[in-house]
Amino acid sequence: MVNGYTFHRNGAKRRGGIRWCCSNKSRGCTAYMVVDEDRSIVDRLAGEHNHKKPKYIVKGEYQMKT
Repeated sequence: MVNGYTFHRNGAKRRGGIRWCCSNKSRGCTAYMVVDEDRSIVDRLAGEHNHKKPKYIVKGEYQMKT
């Protein structure tokens, strides 16, 4: 989760980094981020989210997206 938005890895490596797309890509969101291959540093955030941040409910060890 970055800035309240969730992402999923799409597998594409670009310029030494790995691209992660917004979890709402299937709904037309164009936002993505590129992280280094160690997944420790976000190299860049790009695109605009076309939706509000998801809300989460924490129950014990679990988070549920609403």
